[in-house]
Amino acid sequence: MAQVVTGRAGIGAERLVAFAAYPLVALARRLRGGSRAPVSRAARFLSAGGLAVVLGSLSYLFYLMMTGGKLAAPGPVLAERPLIWLALQALAAASAVAAVLTAPAWYRARGSVPAGERVRLGLLVAGGLVFIPWGLYWGLLLP
Repeated sequence: MAQVVTGRAGIGAERLVAFAAYPLVALARRLRGGSRAPVSRAARFLSAGGLAVVLGSLSYLFYLMMTGGKLAAPGPVLAERPLIWLALQALAAASAVAAVLTAPAWYRARGSVPAGERVRLGLLVAGGLVFIPWGLYWGLLLP
């Protein structure tokens, strides 16, 4: 049982690292005085949206578990779903589209960007590709 819990936590940590590394590296680069134009705007959106969805959904599910589910006040409900869950679903869908758009941009720019930028984008694309099955598993990408 401990292996299953540890395995799921490890996958969650991978997504957090993949999505948080992109803006943190950009911040470090900016503080050192360097700057690069982003390969695509979709990459920025994937980083911010993916991080928000992962943290938001895990926080919401943790809140439901801690309150026992039936004690939770989910707030306004639309189509039998809490509005916060619908917002997370919309952001997850947009992040999945951004992941699909970032992958070809990363591939096209592979020769024109430095190795560090390729690694940074590769990590982001890998996080986006892992995000899609995770979102399907948790129902974030399901209607």
